Amino acid sequence: MQVAVPLHTLKTGKLRHRGAWIAATILLQSLVLGVGGYTLFQTTKYGLESGVSEGLSAENVRLAENFLQLVRRHASEPFAYGSIAWEAVQREAERVALPAGCQLMVLDEFNRVLCHSELEQTPALRRLDLTWQQVRDASDGSIQTIALLEPLGQAIALRDAVSDQTTMALVADDRAKVKVLVHREAAGAQLASASVTGDALVWAAGCGVLLVGLTLLGSIALVRRYDSAVERLNEQLEHEVDRRTRQGLTIRNGLVFGLAKLAEERDNDTGRHLERICQYSALLASELRSKGEFGEITPMWIDRLRLAASMHDIGKVGIPDSILHKPGPLTPTERVIMQEHARIGAETIAAIRQRVGDDELLNMGLQVALSHHERFDGAGYPHRLQGEQIPLAARIVALADVYDALTTARPYKQAMTHDQARAIIREQRDKQFDPRIVDAFEWIHREMDATRHDLACEDAALKPLIERRMSLVAARVAA
Repeated sequence: MQVAVPLHTLKTGKLRHRGAWIAATILLQSLVLGVGGYTLFQTTKYGLESGVSEGLSAENVRLAENFLQLVRRHASEPFAYGSIAWEAVQREAERVALPAGCQLMVLDEFNRVLCHSELEQTPALRRLDLTWQQVRDASDGSIQTIALLEPLGQAIALRDAVSDQTTMALVADDRAKVKVLVHREAAGAQLASASVTGDALVWAAGCGVLLVGLTLLGSIALVRRYDSAVERLNEQLEHEVDRRTRQGLTIRNGLVFGLAKLAEERDNDTGRHLERICQYSALLASELRSKGEFGEITPMWIDRLRLAASMHDIGKVGIPDSILHKPGPLTPTERVIMQEHARIGAETIAAIRQRVGDDELLNMGLQVALSHHERFDGAGYPHRLQGEQIPLAARIVALADVYDALTTARPYKQAMTHDQARAIIREQRDKQFDPRIVDAFEWIHREMDATRHDLACEDAALKPLIERRMSLVAARVAA
């Protein structure tokens, strides 16, 4: 029979693997985010650096053009080194707010430094000749010297021909015969770029951590919700499987007992023989279990024995009525035929088992049907098994069957008293019966007698009702 997987097993497996699945999911997502984020960051970084560089160039141009306007206000006087105009422009150059790494200078018509934002700190910059300083035009990439560049009115963006990261802007004034040059060192440009990209990296990392955190929380929530749904489904499935298993077992047990009752009807002088055998067998097995005589006896084993005992005489359906209902002793030939009921019963159960598959109840029923007439001393039938060769279930049912036969009236004999039957069973210790089972019988013989009386009282109470019902049926048929 199929049984449900215990729910505690599912829970244990779920708890064991859930954390690993969440960790693997987060690790995989972190890896994907890391690789994707790194690739995206590198691409973004290049774009940011390009944008920062263009922004710096534009700022250089603005600074150069603004400072040229200031130079023009002082161009009414001769603009020579040491003049009043020069001093005014130099002071303005020193006071102007410049970004980090940025320098501002004014060149004369011979491309020598006249004013410089850091002239006071570095006197060597005075008259520094930049005639042959090579620069790269940011618009077309062409390389020229400052001497050949004459950008009038509007500043142009340049780069150092050697250090492409160094940005510049140059604008000239024809009337004043000067040029304004804004020079931003590569370090300054890189610092500005690093500041922007660093901020972007921090934001990206923060977003990544937030996304992984949200994924972790979402995964835990989803897994818990999934676990709850699976748990409910498993509980429903377990309940349904248990219900169907119990229903199947009930149907099977009912069919088995009904088949046994059908066989019992062939031998209608035995009353409630099956009920008594089942009860006696269960009592003996329970006592043996309490004494620890046989480790294989468990509560489930006793339940199977209670039903398997009902199949002990199922083979009597194949015995002729003339022998089965004979009021007197059997002849040797008739006895041989009667003994065939053990084989017939075993073959009947084996045929059922072949159709339904291996089943513990049918296996025990087959053992009981085949071997309950074997004797412990080896003188029984049909295979003359001896001692432990006889299945335990068959040894127990054998004693229960004999006790019931001795204490039940038959057409050819009177019923013995409990004490008479007890004496015979004790006398057959280690002969017909297993001595340990005889000892168990001795320990509970009063319970066996009480059970016999209880079932006899039930028969007596039901007999008038049955007779009345039969008379009513007969009268209805006659009418």
